[in-house]
Amino acid sequence: MRMKIVILWAGKGRRISKEYGGIHKALIPLNGIKLMEYLLHNIRMAGGQELVPVLGYQADVLLKEIRKFGFFQSVEPVYNKEFDKTNNLYSLLQASEVLENETFVVVNGDMIFDFRILKKIMGMPGNAIAVDTCDYGYQLDSPRILIEENMIRDIGRHRTIEESQGHAIGIYKFSKEFSKDYFRMGEKIVENHLDAGYHVPLEGILNQVRIVPCDTEGYLWMDIDEKQDVSKGERMILDIKENRRVHK
Repeated sequence: MRMKIVILWAGKGRRISKEYGGIHKALIPLNGIKLMEYLLHNIRMAGGQELVPVLGYQADVLLKEIRKFGFFQSVEPVYNKEFDKTNNLYSLLQASEVLENETFVVVNGDMIFDFRILKKIMGMPGNAIAVDTCDYGYQLDSPRILIEENMIRDIGRHRTIEESQGHAIGIYKFSKEFSKDYFRMGEKIVENHLDAGYHVPLEGILNQVRIVPCDTEGYLWMDIDEKQDVSKGERMILDIKENRRVHK
């Protein structure tokens, strides 16, 4: 199925970039490989062919790196010129003209994950969010999910772990039928909330649109937010290569 893959790379990654001399977070090496290179290979392995990178901080540097990978059918960069004072909803909205009336998957640009999570969600019909339903015994720094009758009924950090059935990881799929409505709602939100995350437009309409969970099935994933995450990420990359999973 034809599908665009959006990577959110506009932000600087303030918490970690200063630890690496101000380079973009996507260029930080893990086991000698740039984080962005690992992500692009994952997209390729999952079957993604049409790339929409949303760029901002060090945009020219990142685009030059992306162009080195010749295995995508198309690369359509879009730009968030206000990256230093906005969040990822605003970034995603900059791609609305490219994505409206398209089926697409959004991927956070600072993730390490098993490519099979992305491959699974790409193969699902309609709208879906990748959800980690494993019980870690503590709350992850990700939006929590309420699931009823195999549908997502609520999403956000306002829910406690006791009130939730899992955590949304940074991989969402939107159908072409829903994308126009999503962008319309997003535009209204950023009028007053430039710091909103791209899950926020979903909070008020989950009773009107069908969005299903895509269970990560224990496949590994994590975000790279701080310097201490780099060593954890390096170990996780090796674990993924060994086909290790979290057992529920």
